[in-house]
Amino acid sequence: MQTGLYFMLALAFGGCLSAEEAAKIQAAGAVKVTDDVKAHIIDLVKHKDILWKVKSRGYKLDAEKSAAYLEISNQVNELHSLSLKGEDIQNIFKNLKDSYMRRLKSAKKAMGNTGDGAKSKKREDKFIFADELEFLLENESDLDISRRVLGMGSQDLYSSSAQKSPVESDSQRPLSTASTLSLSSAVEDDLDDAFNNEIHTPIRKRRREQRSSRADEELASVLRTLAEENKKNKYEHFADEVACCLKTVEDRNPTLALDMKRQIQEVCYNFEKKSLDLL
Repeated sequence: MQTGLYFMLALAFGGCLSAEEAAKIQAAGAVKVTDDVKAHIIDLVKHKDILWKVKSRGYKLDAEKSAAYLEISNQVNELHSLSLKGEDIQNIFKNLKDSYMRRLKSAKKAMGNTGDGAKSKKREDKFIFADELEFLLENESDLDISRRVLGMGSQDLYSSSAQKSPVESDSQRPLSTASTLSLSSAVEDDLDDAFNNEIHTPIRKRRREQRSSRADEELASVLRTLAEENKKNKYEHFADEVACCLKTVEDRNPTLALDMKRQIQEVCYNFEKKSLDLL
């Protein structure tokens, strides 16, 4: 609205302005976004998952994202007496996000190339919104890198500075090297525990597997018995039949069974003797 007013005044003077003068008038009417406005925008975007969280359902829905940016612009305009559009909010946040991620990428590269010297240098070069934009690293899984390399930056310029408790303030100070190593070790231990718990077999499933294993063993035993039976030759089967017959006679008449057994043994003895004489 201010820019339009400047151009209306220019037209009132006969429209004799050069392109350079017109650009100056437009720049004079441009909205100046201060750091506290930027911090407010970041805070509002943070609570709109569809605007930054890749896993959010509405992240790829342009219409819903445009509506969210418009809602944020209305809140910012009302509080700061501005006239920003939804597109302006989107561009401001994009520039802040890109700047933050470039610094993070550059710092990580420097750490990989030159070691601790680069860490100290990058910690001195703090990004003013490093704390406020740290939530973006949920997509990058680089929170620890951000705290060690970019530093804590400014506090929440919009509203949180006066509301922070001493405990919260202490927790947001830059981590020392020893604290960082301790935190890193603790995180690695937690990840190992989570991984180990994840691969453990649930109790019910383990019991089902044990029952299934016992059934498999019993089936294997039956199959082994059948296989051994199949290996028997015809004489072994005949002997089993004779033994079964002898058992049946014994159940009915034990005396007769003894006589039967004696005769069978005598027959076997005679034929075995004959076979030896032949040799």
